[in-house]
Order: sequence, then C-alpha cells, then structure tokens
Amino acid sequence: MKLIEVCEAFGKHLFDKVLEDVQETKLFETAISRQRYQDIAEGLFAQIAENWILIRYQLRYGTSRNLITHWSYELMAHLDRVQRLHLKAGDRERALRQVLIDQFEWDDPESVFRMVRAKMRQEQIFDNDKIKEVCEEFISEYDYLFEVMTQDEIDVEQYVNDLLELE
Repeated sequence: MKLIEVCEAFGKHLFDKVLEDVQETKLFETAISRQRYQDIAEGLFAQIAENWILIRYQLRYGTSRNLITHWSYELMAHLDRVQRLHLKAGDRERALRQVLIDQFEWDDPESVFRMVRAKMRQEQIFDNDKIKEVCEEFISEYDYLFEVMTQDEIDVEQYVNDLLELE
C-alpha cells in the first residue's frame, strides 16, 4: 500500500469516528449557553407572567371569553418556546430560578405587580387590589410552572387547559 493510500484510509477512518462521536453526543440538537438561555427565558417569562395573570384575572373578575382565548394561545406559545430551549450543560430549572428569582425577584408579589402593571393598564384593568391578588396566585404556582418550562414531557397545552378550568 502506498503512503497516500494509508493516509486516505486513516483519514476516512478518523472522519467516520469523529462523525459517530458527534452524533452520539447530540450536538445536532439545538443547545445554547447558560447565559443565552437565561436571557431568552427572562424575556419570555415576563410575557408568560402577563398572559397568566390576565387569564386568571379575567376568569375571576372579567366577562370576555374572547380575551381569555387570545391570551391562552399567547401563553401556550411562550411556554412552548421556553420548554424547547436546551442548555449545552447544566440544569435548566436551576438556571431559570437563578435569573428569575435571584436576579429579578419574580417571587415577590410587589415585584410581579410592578412588572405586569403597564400591561394591565393597557388592557383597561385598574383594580390594583385584585391585580395583586392574582399576582400572589401566580407566585403560588411557581414550582409547577417552572417544571412546565423545563420538563419536555409535560404537555404545555394541557397545562394551559387546566389553568382555564380553575375557578
């Protein structure tokens, strides 16, 4: 065998081995850095909070089923988007809690109220006491909501449908 043939054979073997390793490590799946994950999730979480709170407020105090339907589709889309995000390495729920709770204090009812107040005003909702009550309800849902956002096997559509059934 000539040297060139040996090099070609070795190169082919090496290429095949590298390709096999890459496929086994799931590098073809979309995975992002922890910082990028946190940035995207934080931006979407604000919209998730707004839609969740608008839905629950309308179920409890409102009259328009059309608005609930609209917001539930938006909520579903945002939850699906966060759920499809994957980290290159690390625990998604821990990364999510770090940015949302530690950095942005989304576990404080007053912080949540301040974050959603402008959206509530835009939707012509002005009763601060009722808004704050729904914000507290939202915070009480965190543990399961974080699971929905980070566990691929949880059905987002079912979660939203269950939310619509609560009264």
